Amino acid sequence: ARDGDVKATRQLIRAARSLGGVQPGPVSFCILIKAIGRRGEKLPNGREKRTLTKAVDEAIRGCARNAEPDAVLLNSAVDAYARLGAPDHALRLVGSFDEYGVRADARAYNAALKALVRRPRDALALRRRMRKDGVAPTACTNATFVHTLALYKPATAQRLLTSLVRDDFQKDRDSVNAATAAYTSVI
Repeated sequence: ARDGDVKATRQLIRAARSLGGVQPGPVSFCILIKAIGRRGEKLPNGREKRTLTKAVDEAIRGCARNAEPDAVLLNSAVDAYARLGAPDHALRLVGSFDEYGVRADARAYNAALKALVRRPRDALALRRRMRKDGVAPTACTNATFVHTLALYKPATAQRLLTSLVRDDFQKDRDSVNAATAAYTSVI
C-alpha cells in the first residue's frame, strides 16, 4: 500500500479470503484505500484517476458489506480522494460520516482541506463548518489553510501565518510538513 501497489494489495486481500477464510474488514479496506490514494497521487489528472476514485467508493461499500466502516477507514478515504484530486468526493464523505455512526474528526477535515488547496473559498467554508461542528483545528489544519490562502492572497496569508502556525504544534510528520508548506508558500 505504501508504494501505491493496488494490484498487490487486492491480491493479498483475496488470498486471505480464499486461503484462510479471513473476510476483509475495515483494516483490509483501509490498506486498499491507502494504496489507491498513493497510486493516484503519482498520476496526472485523467481517466485513471477517475477510475481510482470509483475504486475508493467501491472499497467503502465493500467494507460496509462485511463490517461498519470506522473513523480510520473513512479518514483514509478522504485522504485518498484528496490525493486523487477529487475534492467534491472528499467533502461529500466528510459530510456523511454520521451515516456510518462516526463523527468526523480533525484528521478528516484536514484531509478535506488538503483536497481544497485550489479552492480557497471552499477551504474557508470547510474550516468554518469544522468549528461549527465542534472540531478544534489542529496545527495541521491551520498550516494547510494558510498554504491554501497563500496561493491566492499571499499578503493575508503572511499576516495570519504567525498566529495560525505556531512553534508549539505537535512535532508529528503531518504538522511539520503542513507548517513547512505554509511557510514556503508565503515566503
